[in-house]
Amino acid sequence: MISGLLLFAALAPQQAIPNTDGATSKVSPRVMTLLRKSEMIVVLPTEMPAGFECRNLTLDEGEEGFDLQMMWMRDSDEATITLQIAWEGLGDFLFPEGGTLTKKTVKTPFGDTVLQGNRTDGFFEWGHGWLPIPGTQSGELQEHYLLSGSGLSLDEAARIVGSVKILSSIE
Repeated sequence: MISGLLLFAALAPQQAIPNTDGATSKVSPRVMTLLRKSEMIVVLPTEMPAGFECRNLTLDEGEEGFDLQMMWMRDSDEATITLQIAWEGLGDFLFPEGGTLTKKTVKTPFGDTVLQGNRTDGFFEWGHGWLPIPGTQSGELQEHYLLSGSGLSLDEAARIVGSVKILSSIE
């Protein structure tokens, strides 16, 4: 299946897709190497607020390909940022009942998305719907990504969501 991922990525029409070397994503060199060796197309936020560190990475191989979850955390206020990349069987991003819902349209390199925030009992969470990753179409399947988190303002979250780029391959 991994070779199939490379094949359809290589055959996809060439688009002006913004790339990153991951240097500003606050991911350790060891994790960066792992991501590149996974042979999946990975997107990363290129704007990360001060104090965040990538602390959790889960990479699972399923029938369609790899699924990825990464979490950045900031100790000073316990704020989080979570990136999910998956193929199919994607559930919608939902907030718990109650609270105050706010929305903001964010331009990303892969299309516009509606970023939603919800404040419940003084706790603020944010997230957006799944966005397709260009160059990952395989038959009826396509890789998608979603960012969500807590403890940041909607404007801070919008800067993170709008900064996503594809991780460049090993040179």
